[in-house]
Amino acid sequence: MAENPLINDIYQQFIDYFGEDKVDLQKYTSRAFKFATDYGHEVHTGDNVILVHWPTVTVTNEYDESVEIWDLYAATVISPSGVLVRGPIFNRSTYDNIQWQSDYAHKV
Repeated sequence: MAENPLINDIYQQFIDYFGEDKVDLQKYTSRAFKFATDYGHEVHTGDNVILVHWPTVTVTNEYDESVEIWDLYAATVISPSGVLVRGPIFNRSTYDNIQWQSDYAHKV
């Protein structure tokens, strides 16, 4: 948990929704995280990063065709004052050969 009660409250909302085993809270450092500065969002050292992990996600398109992806992560950045800085940013870490070869990368 963070030292800041407001950040703890926000973090607890993530835990309540996604489950404690799927959520982590970390302080942003440029060595630990690399975030694009697109959309005018600047992430600073000392900001809070809430990570969510989904072991398996089923992605369905408009034709009702679906594929399973694995190890999808979301990072949401929150300032020390509780303001949403950036997020969620999605990335995944596990691919089968077909998804890798077809460049089926689910990241934002």
